[in-house]
This record gives sequence, structure tokens and C-alpha cells, in this order.
Amino acid sequence: IIGKGGNIINTIKKETDTNITVSSINELNSYNIERIISIKGELDQQMSALETIFSKLWLAYENENARAWHYSTQYYQQQQMMQNFAQHAAMIATVGATGPPLLPMNYSQQQQQQQSMVHQTQTNNSNNSSNKFMEQQPNLSTIYPSSYY
Repeated sequence: IIGKGGNIINTIKKETDTNITVSSINELNSYNIERIISIKGELDQQMSALETIFSKLWLAYENENARAWHYSTQYYQQQQMMQNFAQHAAMIATVGATGPPLLPMNYSQQQQQQQSMVHQTQTNNSNNSSNKFMEQQPNLSTIYPSSYY
């Protein structure tokens, strides 16, 4: 309401031909948390000044609420984005270690992926012989869509 150097309150005083005083900010304490605005002049001038002051206060209130809503919305959006990122990162880490890549690979990476895989299998031999290793070609149609090879 006061403005820089009192320019807003002085403008209202001139427009309404009233004397307006605002209590000092130094008078605020734990018992008195509000500032008091006094308006002196003719009744219609006082009403005009009061309407102008009220409209300025209401505009400031709406702007503050809009700003608070914007920040809370922005905070919520950032939280959602971080949560989605964490979920996708966990999925990439899980699938990337055991399954097909989630992003397209270049040709040399595809060749490395297509090399034969070695699987270790347990044998149930009665003579307790060592484990067998079997070499097996992957079934590319189940790993990669046709556009990758």
C-alpha cells in the first residue's frame, strides 16, 4: 500500500483528496501484528480512498495466492519429474543388465549382442561330474524387433 518512497499512498491521497496515515512497522509486536490505516477527509472521499486501498490490498492478496499456487504447482511437477526419472532409471538398470537394450544400438554393439551366449547348466550325473557348458545362439526375434537387424 505504501509503495517505494510512499508513492502509492501519496497517489491515493492526491486522487481522493484525503489524509492517509499508516501505522509504523516498528509498532508491530507479538500482541499487535497488524498495521492500521487511518483515512481523514469528507465521507465520500474517505469511501473512495477506502475502495482504492481495498482494491490494492485485494490485488496483492490475489497475486500472492497466484504466486504460492504457481510455486506449489511447480514443486509438484518437479517432484513428479524426479519420481518418473527414478522409476525409469531403475527400469533401465534392471532391464539393461539382463534383457534387451532400451535404446537403439549402433551396428557394432548389435554384433556383440548377437554373438553366442554361454550358459552353465547343472548336471545330475551320478558320478558327480563337473558342470556342463552349453553354447547357444540367441533367438533374435524375441530379443530385438525386426527393425534392429
